[in-house]
Amino acid sequence: MSLTVKAINSKVSQYNEIKNLFKTAFPHEERTPWLFLRFRTLNDNIQFLAFYDNKQFVGLSYVITWKDITYVFYLAVNAKSRSHGYGGEILKQITNMYPNNRIFLCAEKPDDTASKDDQKHRRIRFYNRNGFVQNDYTLVEGRVKYVMLTHDCVITKDEYIGLLKYYAFPFGLFLNPKFA
Repeated sequence: MSLTVKAINSKVSQYNEIKNLFKTAFPHEERTPWLFLRFRTLNDNIQFLAFYDNKQFVGLSYVITWKDITYVFYLAVNAKSRSHGYGGEILKQITNMYPNNRIFLCAEKPDDTASKDDQKHRRIRFYNRNGFVQNDYTLVEGRVKYVMLTHDCVITKDEYIGLLKYYAFPFGLFLNPKFA
């Protein structure tokens, strides 16, 4: 499988489908405003990407690079394309795009009482199968808890905070991420 990657802008094919996937794949409390996401891509170190199999839109990612760290901030595969290997292929392409960087992502922390078939558990297993392992950090943003997963590397709390402040500048100066 070989996917084509395109930067997301208003002229990219299936723009409305891409925007809809973003809005439906992530709960409101986990979504950064669309216009802010687009605005920040004016920085060369921030990429909002659409992935296509031939001309069929299959997924998106939003990637932030700071120093030698790349954060997969968002990753989503559209409903028609799920369970066909596209998510793993997107992660593989991202790791290939940043071969010298430490790569990480965050995923919602599964509830201790949830079934092992719970969506949050399945998502963690998906990332594990694709080379991402959970570190010791639990991040707390509002009412949502996240686990950090890294791809064969170590990311410190200070590096995570530095990346967030870089991304959200100038608003990031006031960020104070919490760890549980």
